[in-house]
Amino acid sequence: MSNQEVSEEQKQTESNTEKKVRAPRIVWDDTKMTTSYANVCNVSTTREEFNFVFGTHRNWHQAKTDLVIDLSQRIIVSPQSAKRLLKLLEASVEKYENTYGEIELTRPAVPDDAGTDTAH
Repeated sequence: MSNQEVSEEQKQTESNTEKKVRAPRIVWDDTKMTTSYANVCNVSTTREEFNFVFGTHRNWHQAKTDLVIDLSQRIIVSPQSAKRLLKLLEASVEKYENTYGEIELTRPAVPDDAGTDTAH
């Protein structure tokens, strides 16, 4: 076997290894995607899943005693997907704050008995 043959064989082996290792190409299909706005999010968990509930509160009149939240979306993910989402959000918030400054959390005005109704 000549050096030329070994070299060609090595190239073929390396090429096959690269083909096996290469990750699949991700294609983002947005044909069924919808967009909605949420200013309220709640999370509940079970052993098998994380449930994210999104909605919009209608507390434009401070005199109202009830805080009405229109629920619009529920997204259920596995614990592994929830942890990946956490990592993505942490990185995104860090990037945002490095660009625009710290995000300050303020607590909205909430009626005294808000949150006591657990039925959704």
